[in-house]
Amino acid sequence: MSKIRARNSAESALKNLQITSTDGKHSIDLVTSVTELCYYESLMLDSICVRLKFADTGSTEGLDGKTLKEVFPLTTTERVDIKLSQEVNGEEIVLGGKNKLTLYVNDYTTLYEDSRKNLIDLELKEHLHQIELQFPLYH
Repeated sequence: MSKIRARNSAESALKNLQITSTDGKHSIDLVTSVTELCYYESLMLDSICVRLKFADTGSTEGLDGKTLKEVFPLTTTERVDIKLSQEVNGEEIVLGGKNKLTLYVNDYTTLYEDSRKNLIDLELKEHLHQIELQFPLYH
């Protein structure tokens, strides 16, 4: 039987965030570009969802001065490897229970765009195009 530990929400550190194009030809590290990240674990659906915003300015290493959207346009099937961890009583606890959590871009929105900058909002889920179940509160 596994040991269950309850703890309060705490600040987490983003250790790794690698997005890989659908064809597998491009892989970009976005850790330094992330401006906001929200991590959710659903008890009802037994799933993990991450919402993140990142600045796509062309300054990310490996893009040769181009924006992510120029190197590979988002198609909502990209793989994202992410590692979030917390330090609790001197012990590193990795969220998601794995050394690396693999999620997929389920949806994206360009929040701001001009000729050299983009602010992009990504919705990441464990499975490609995971269907959202609706639980009505009233019958």
